[in-house]
Amino acid sequence: MQEELRQGFERFAALQAAHRQALCEGRLAECLLWRGQREIAFRQLQQGFVKLGRVAGVPADELAAVQQALGLLLEGERQLAQAVRARQEEIAKQQCAMRRGKQLLGKLGAAQGGSRGAMPRVLSNRA
Repeated sequence: MQEELRQGFERFAALQAAHRQALCEGRLAECLLWRGQREIAFRQLQQGFVKLGRVAGVPADELAAVQQALGLLLEGERQLAQAVRARQEEIAKQQCAMRRGKQLLGKLGAAQGGSRGAMPRVLSNRA
């Protein structure tokens, strides 16, 4: 396999692992940067494929190695997509629980005679 293509596969696999680890640990602050990182990695892979396509008579074993590496990357993408779905479900459950809590707090305030959004009354011994 050509060196540039092999390095592209390795970089992309490392990127997948880092993103999957960040998802599992809940480190989502940097997820907005992931798209740019992944686009760069895809472009590097694409350039490697273009160069490989220009080479006439690529040996069958080299093509098989490329197919195997690509299969591993696709499996990594499936795992990453599964981790993303799991995290989305977890966040949706948290949002639902927060909405329920907010509704209960609103009902509790109304049941105690307060109006929604009213400021708490402060009692002072100076008056």
